[in-house]
Amino acid sequence: MTTVDITGVWRLLFCDTEIKDTGERIPLLGPDPIGFLMLTPGGRMMVVFTAAEMPTPTDEASRADAFRKTVAYSGNYRLENDRWITDVEVSWHPAWKGTEQIRKFEIVGKRLSVVMDWTPSITFDGRVVRSHVGFEKHSEL
Repeated sequence: MTTVDITGVWRLLFCDTEIKDTGERIPLLGPDPIGFLMLTPGGRMMVVFTAAEMPTPTDEASRADAFRKTVAYSGNYRLENDRWITDVEVSWHPAWKGTEQIRKFEIVGKRLSVVMDWTPSITFDGRVVRSHVGFEKHSEL
C-alpha cells in the first residue's frame, strides 16, 4: 500500500500509552477498545474511540470516568511524508480545538500503525508519554 491508501474507514485494534522513562505500555482504553477512524479522500478526518465496557454515567464521578475513556475529534488533514497532520476543529477535549495533531503512520497490508510524538501527559501526572494506535482497514469510503 502507498500513503494514498490511508483514506477509508479504519477499525481500532488497540490504543496504548508508552511511558518514556520506563518503556511501559499501558492499554489506555482497556484491552479491547472500540472505535473508528475515517479519512476521506477530500482531506477530512473523524475519530472516536472508547473503552469497550463503559456503564452509563449516573453522577459526576462516572461522567468524568467516561470522559477519560473516550477520544473524539475531527478536522481537515494533510499528509507530509509518513505523517498526517490534522487541524482540529472539534474535539472531546477542549485543549485540542484549534491545534495541529501530528501522527506518524505506517501501512502494512490492511493494518495502519500510528505513533504520536512524545509529550507530557495530563493522564499520567505530567510524565512524558506517546501513544501507539493500531487499526485494520474496515472499508473504503
